[in-house]
Amino acid sequence: MKKISDFEKNLTPNERALLDKLNIKANLIVEFEEVLRAKKLPFNKDFMYEMSEDDLRHWINMLSDESQSNLRKNHIRETNEDN
Repeated sequence: MKKISDFEKNLTPNERALLDKLNIKANLIVEFEEVLRAKKLPFNKDFMYEMSEDDLRHWINMLSDESQSNLRKNHIRETNEDN
């Protein structure tokens, strides 16, 4: 069970919603950093902070091992059969 601090108890509903939204984005940024580190890709934190939650989710999903595997599996190579 999560323990609520005195500060959190006194938040208005709007402040609570903002805090929850910030926590979600912070977690997405951390997850995106971990994905990029695992793939040994460089990243710019300032740029990541400017990204929307949807963009962060998109990139995390796109760079996931499962997504990469599906892309490789579904990739169609065109060959020149005249040679």
